[in-house]
Amino acid sequence: MTGDNGENSDFELYTEKVVLNPRVKYKKLIRIVRIIVIIIWILAAIILLYKLFWPKIKAKIIEKNTEVIYIEKDDYEDYFDDQYSEDDIPDIGDDYDSALNNLKSMVDACKSSVVTIDYKYNDLESELGDNSANQMPGVIVGHVNSEYLIITSASVRDKNDKDVELVVNFSDSSQVVLSQVYTLEELGLSLYKFSDSAISVNIRNSLKVATLGNSYVLDQGDMLIFVGKLHSSVDTINYCTITSLSTKIDVDHNFEILETNVAKTSGDYGFLYNSSGALVGITYESEDATVKALGLSDLKWIIEEMINNQGVMYCGIEGQNITDELAEKYSLPTGVYISSVEIDSPAYLAGLQAGDVIVEVDGKSLLTIQEFSEKLYQKSDGNVMEITVKRKGKDSLQMITFDVTVKRK
Repeated sequence: MTGDNGENSDFELYTEKVVLNPRVKYKKLIRIVRIIVIIIWILAAIILLYKLFWPKIKAKIIEKNTEVIYIEKDDYEDYFDDQYSEDDIPDIGDDYDSALNNLKSMVDACKSSVVTIDYKYNDLESELGDNSANQMPGVIVGHVNSEYLIITSASVRDKNDKDVELVVNFSDSSQVVLSQVYTLEELGLSLYKFSDSAISVNIRNSLKVATLGNSYVLDQGDMLIFVGKLHSSVDTINYCTITSLSTKIDVDHNFEILETNVAKTSGDYGFLYNSSGALVGITYESEDATVKALGLSDLKWIIEEMINNQGVMYCGIEGQNITDELAEKYSLPTGVYISSVEIDSPAYLAGLQAGDVIVEVDGKSLLTIQEFSEKLYQKSDGNVMEITVKRKGKDSLQMITFDVTVKRK
């Protein structure tokens, strides 16, 4: 190119590079990141709300759709009254044949509430072996929320591992698998359940929920019917009599013991029915040569707790009733004498001691361990029992009140 002066000149071409603002360049990416962050915050909020409120909502739904079982309790005063009036004794007929037929009907009624629990093995060697010795009877104590509830011996858990299932076999060759609800080791009781939809209508109609009777009215010499496992035979019926009545002291409760004249061997287990066909006792393992059973009246609160709450309330004392006679003899107040307190129990942590006499619970006078147990089982996990005791001081009895936070175990 020629310039004005006639000389050749070179002109450089200048170009301008336009660089986009980073905010503009990554605007789309930033928008996506913001959306992701918002979604994460929303999800986090949902998870937090779920954790905070869903358990309560779920509990309300379950509570609304779950039928709670109530067992009518017996009056402990019946224990001190005469056994039966003439109206309480069933009419078994005027002649031998009639009496025998009526007695057989009672036995059939008792048997319809008892099932045989067996083990379903998952290996051939065990399946082919003789497992009759492992069978255990169970009694149907409830039919609620479309499920049958069965009380049996806690010893069935010994084989309830991953290789063994607990089942009930029925007369039509059907079989149902049991699910464990709760086990109370101290009393040797286990509660299991199975769905009524797992059995046929005919079998369902043949099963009966046991009538829970009043053991407080029983007396020495009364006739009972034993149904269960005796001398390794799981389907045994035996007529027996009560030879004596005694008391078993246990944590937070005392139990009436029905001693019978039925000879037994180790591993035997069963249920006692009265002459009206009502369940009045559940046997327990002992070193004695004859069958002993826990009176059902003292078990009703516990069975109700096991069914409804899958546990029982716990305070941690062993107590005995101070009668008027004992109170006068040893200069003690009437109430419940604490013979021992379990270490680290709610009672122990609150300050209760052996030798204290409980005279009030929640501001109301208390006379018996049965009343104490009743008040305890009406509590919920974490509730406070206001227990007032009289404790021996240097010169006199001191009245002290303790706040005991009871718990479920």
